[in-house]
Amino acid sequence: MAPAPTDSTTLSRTAEILQKVHQQLASRRPGDAVPAGLIAHRLRISHTAVLEALAELADRNVVEHLPKGPHGPAYYMPRTAIAPARHRAEHGRSTHVR
Repeated sequence: MAPAPTDSTTLSRTAEILQKVHQQLASRRPGDAVPAGLIAHRLRISHTAVLEALAELADRNVVEHLPKGPHGPAYYMPRTAIAPARHRAEHGRSTHVR
């Protein structure tokens, strides 16, 4: 019997899924609905795992969740970019890359 995954293994897998879901958004345009089911199918992971990654990406302002979006409740690509100063104010960290 295989040993149970450790917390670091779980965190590593979560980070991997987050990165892969984020990569799937590269071809999306502002205002596009994010096809969570299609992403799950392409990555061969559960729909729940994709939704969890999208929730994290929404917290990071990469996508936004619209309960009454144009195609129904879903995650969408933001129509406008979040200004760096606003992002810093909301999240308390610098957006400057060194």
